[in-house]
Amino acid sequence: MDLADFQRRLSAVLFMALMSVAVTVRAQSETARTPTDDLAMKLQNPVAHLISVPIENNWEFSDSPTHPTDYYGNLKPVIPFRLGSEWNLITRTLIPLSYNTLGRSLSRRVGVGDVISTGYLSPEKPVRQWFWGIGPGVIVPTANNDDLGSGKWSAGPTAAVVTQRGSWSVLALVGQTWSFAGNRNRDPVNTTYLQPSLSYTTTKDTSFGIDTQSSYDWDAGVWEVPLELSVGQLVTVAGQATNLGLTLRSHLDRPVGGPKWGLAFTATFLFPK
Repeated sequence: MDLADFQRRLSAVLFMALMSVAVTVRAQSETARTPTDDLAMKLQNPVAHLISVPIENNWEFSDSPTHPTDYYGNLKPVIPFRLGSEWNLITRTLIPLSYNTLGRSLSRRVGVGDVISTGYLSPEKPVRQWFWGIGPGVIVPTANNDDLGSGKWSAGPTAAVVTQRGSWSVLALVGQTWSFAGNRNRDPVNTTYLQPSLSYTTTKDTSFGIDTQSSYDWDAGVWEVPLELSVGQLVTVAGQATNLGLTLRSHLDRPVGGPKWGLAFTATFLFPK
């Protein structure tokens, strides 16, 4: 992807970000936030002191004759720990519970992928309305099938920066992982992760967002750039606060044979203290 192509895609992302929230911004006026709104805003902050358990279901679609449709589910618990009165440790874990590939031959792979765990050391209070966190990330080769994981132990630094102004949340996540052990017959891991995100939360606890969870494989020289538009609604069922979210994903750049677009439905169970 050359510079001109990158600039065109960046312009398209920014335009879609503005369009996705324009109607909401016009319809909503800034009012005093309620405790429920605060919970909805905390959900947009990856280093907030909030226990959450997202259960994510993804469907990916491609034009590959062997893998036209993929399904995978993720369990992504977030558990914070207080370190005194001024600091928190925010642990975030991604557990791929299953991955099914249905081709025209009706073949299927079911199993567990590699577990990804990160820990952010973050101050309890924001600095000039900026939250931040920094720490290590580790990928554990737990996959029971070579197609579902790297076969390598990998680790590296990760960081998050977040600001929330009124109903707006702007954040950026960045990470880098290198493999250091594992199956010698598997390719090494040298990958950079980038996730900028913009979201708007209404006074009715509805959130609209745009983000891209991009990655770059330095050894293969391959980008994976999915653009995601999402909507979520915070509800309470039998006393349990839950956020229900729907995401539409378009892959602007992808490996050969990778998916073109996808859908995700996420139920996030919240446990505020």
